[in-house]
Amino acid sequence: MPPPSETSISETRPPSPAQAPHRPDLSHRLRRLGVSGRRLRRGWTHERTIEIIQTLAWTIPLTLLLWVWAQDQQVDEQSLTNINLTVNHVDPQRIAMALVSGSLGGETQLRAEFGPTPITVTVRGPRAGVVEAFRPLRERSNGLNLEIDGDPADRTTIDLRQRLNELPEFVEAGVTVVEVSPPTLEVRVDRLISVQVPVVAGYGPLAETEVVGVPVFEPALVTIRGPSRALVALEQAAGSDGLRVVATFDAASAVGEQKQSLRVQLPPELPERLLADGLTEVRNLNIEPDLVTARFIRRDREFTELELAVVPLTIDKPVAMEGPFIVKLQDADFNRLVNVKIRGPKDLIDQLASANGASGIKARLKITADDRRSLDQPVTRQVIFELPPDVELVEEAPTVTFVLEQASP
Repeated sequence: MPPPSETSISETRPPSPAQAPHRPDLSHRLRRLGVSGRRLRRGWTHERTIEIIQTLAWTIPLTLLLWVWAQDQQVDEQSLTNINLTVNHVDPQRIAMALVSGSLGGETQLRAEFGPTPITVTVRGPRAGVVEAFRPLRERSNGLNLEIDGDPADRTTIDLRQRLNELPEFVEAGVTVVEVSPPTLEVRVDRLISVQVPVVAGYGPLAETEVVGVPVFEPALVTIRGPSRALVALEQAAGSDGLRVVATFDAASAVGEQKQSLRVQLPPELPERLLADGLTEVRNLNIEPDLVTARFIRRDREFTELELAVVPLTIDKPVAMEGPFIVKLQDADFNRLVNVKIRGPKDLIDQLASANGASGIKARLKITADDRRSLDQPVTRQVIFELPPDVELVEEAPTVTFVLEQASP
């Protein structure tokens, strides 16, 4: 049998998978659009290059500027601590003082303080505004100033968040105060008044010289200005002697006629007494002028010594220890000290000698609450002496041994 011809042989082939549609390349597509490299080269002129560069020159910075602006406009919230807030009254004849809590004699009381009060402020707004509002507060020490009005009152409450949102520091920055700590502030509004008082001489340690007679001061009167509450209390505390200021002489050794500028101040015991009663307004008193000119004569001073046969010894105990405890002295003769030597100006020593040393000399043994830890045990302590001005002990203050005992029921 003859072999089959090639034309009669049929191949059985698997069907080919569907072919992906043919996509013309970029050059073919450009040609279909009528664009070719030759035409691009013909249309790309020098002027076109400059135009594109100019467009990029302003679009790129503008894009960056818009991005920066968008970042700054993002809402941010920040807090700043220890901002000094000062409250002032719009009327120069009145004063506003913040009432702060403090301890006095074991009790919590409100004290009037003129000056900055530390606060913490939290603001919310655009990030750039927050930075703008806080930058001057970080750089300056005076902080924020808040002005109030109103008649004198013992206590006025200020809503700090509301009032701070009215300040130009935050309004112009476009931010809002959302929280303040403390949220409110108590203030006391008082009238400012003035009184004229005389200048008197005060003598500190004058060393080996003394002032003769009464000095002449120029001016003879000075003005004290401050809250009416403080000045009225000072005048009452001064009593029948009247309120006055003291010009204290220094310990210059030169003798003869002299002229000297001296600083004047209130007698220290007066403001100390009022401060102990919680009247802190006395710190806001101003004396004008605070310097006076004194004309006086200084001479040499003669000093001498005096031995006091007996000095009474006073035992100071806290009030809470008066009843439950008793103090027994071991080396003092019936609550008194003997043979105490003092030294001072001859005229003062002669006065003490004529009064048998009893005038102006005090000796105190101070007992404290801590002494209860040494109950029924001997304790040795130095005696505290109160002496007239320019008088001192010749020897070191003596010591006394005592025993603190529980009182019998």
